[in-house]
Amino acid sequence: MAREVTVPPVENTGVAPSYLQGKSGQSLVGIDSSDLIIPRIKLLQGISPELAEHNNAKSGMFWHNILAQPIGDKPELSFIVASFAKKYLLMAPRTDSRTILARAEDGVHWSPPNASFEVKLKGIKEPQKWETKPTVRESGLAEFGSSVAGDPDSKPAAILVYEYLIYLPDYPELSPIVMSLVRSQVRKGKDLNSKITFRNAPLASMRFKMKVIEEQSPDGPYNNFQFMNDGWATEEEYNKVVDIEKRFRSYRVADEAGVIEDNDDAPTPKEY
Repeated sequence: MAREVTVPPVENTGVAPSYLQGKSGQSLVGIDSSDLIIPRIKLLQGISPELAEHNNAKSGMFWHNILAQPIGDKPELSFIVASFAKKYLLMAPRTDSRTILARAEDGVHWSPPNASFEVKLKGIKEPQKWETKPTVRESGLAEFGSSVAGDPDSKPAAILVYEYLIYLPDYPELSPIVMSLVRSQVRKGKDLNSKITFRNAPLASMRFKMKVIEEQSPDGPYNNFQFMNDGWATEEEYNKVVDIEKRFRSYRVADEAGVIEDNDDAPTPKEY
């Protein structure tokens, strides 16, 4: 049974000095969103390396991966989605220096297509061969049993990622930021996707709340997201989010492989 997680209060150090209030930033000449790396929000687990590296890091916190600081002082945050992407990443094992072997940015087509990769998995004697094919569906790499030949219960070789570019109304100075959901978080992402779809309104007009809950797996408890409706965006918030969607259409995610590594030991439920 899921239960809410409580975290101790932390200091918010992201507020700009008073003399900067009302002043906008100055753009670099020739720079567009493809030249920017967008930070991501992490949900810290009991085994997250941040707990050993930072005194103010606690399990169940929302964490800014670039500033290396907590976001807020509660295990919940309001947010507005500016854009959404469904993608697949084919990741090499942690001990492999290749990191991301292939990707399907549109959730359909592999890049590179028709490629073959040999990987050595922990606890598996024989090297495994993963082949991308032109599409994710043709390759079968997103299906259970695809990571280890002959083992129908092995995890999918390819990892489904729900990626949201979001605006934090209570922390505009930390926005935009990316929220990536993988493994057991995908179920929560489907719930959020359903809430968005059924409200039948412009994406930038809907506020949601993310909350931290503790769930159980065969290997013990872990932290997960829970999403709830949080009313409607103000006109000012709506305009800011619309502007973010326009300006950051070609963004890159900071430490993209990290979101997989952060949740590598999390369960991957077959029903997702």
